[in-house]
Amino acid sequence: MNETTQTVTLSEMLRQPVSERRDGSVALTLGVGGAIASLLALPYGLAMTKGTSPSTGWLLASFVANFVIISLLTWIGLRAGERFGLDSPGIRGWFVHDTKLPPSHWLSAIGLGMAAAIAAWLLQLVLPLPVDSIDIHRIPVWWQGLLASFQGGIVEEAVFRLFLVSVLAWLAARVCKPSPAIYWFAIVVAAALFGAAHLPNWSAISQVPVSRAIAASIVSANAVCGIAFGWLFWRFGLEHAIAAHFSTDIVLHVIGPLFLPHG
Repeated sequence: MNETTQTVTLSEMLRQPVSERRDGSVALTLGVGGAIASLLALPYGLAMTKGTSPSTGWLLASFVANFVIISLLTWIGLRAGERFGLDSPGIRGWFVHDTKLPPSHWLSAIGLGMAAAIAAWLLQLVLPLPVDSIDIHRIPVWWQGLLASFQGGIVEEAVFRLFLVSVLAWLAARVCKPSPAIYWFAIVVAAALFGAAHLPNWSAISQVPVSRAIAASIVSANAVCGIAFGWLFWRFGLEHAIAAHFSTDIVLHVIGPLFLPHG
């Protein structure tokens, strides 16, 4: 990674030329992918909330809104992460016809994602959730989990890693000297927020309010995964974080439900 990071103001960052880097093309690609993935996750969300299928107009509006939001956030993340080596090198290389992409570590990413899923499961043995309070009928079945895994891999990594980690690193570099510490700061804080973002899922499958113990269990289990994804994003790029997140979700939301009574 580039350890000679220079800090710039937000206005300077946004004025930098993008023609050679193709940030807009990368952001739009992730925006389209994220918007499609969000629609694929709809059966998962409906299973948890016991909701009814939305209208075509709602689906169209949702697609457009997700596309705009994800594209904007990823574009900001690409600009903020440029000087830190935080990027989406695979997608960018396709647009700029770069034949000198960094080596891929797909098996390592998939393996780390599966290990993160096991670590999250073990952590919940130490900090158990009140399982008896969970409505088993609101837990999505395996195929719904499979479809939702695309949203987890693409949307959550675009937002929590490409956008949030990059922006946090950029902010940290404003007050600290460039060092690995600013990456770890960004990775850990983003992972904690990533864990907190999963708290509403508890309310969808349980009538028990979120207590401190429940919050600690949910946030910590997801944060462990978020740290693993953040490290992969830092070292190898967004695509490896997406691969790891997808493999984690396969273990937790596809394989796991197969062992449930209705799976």
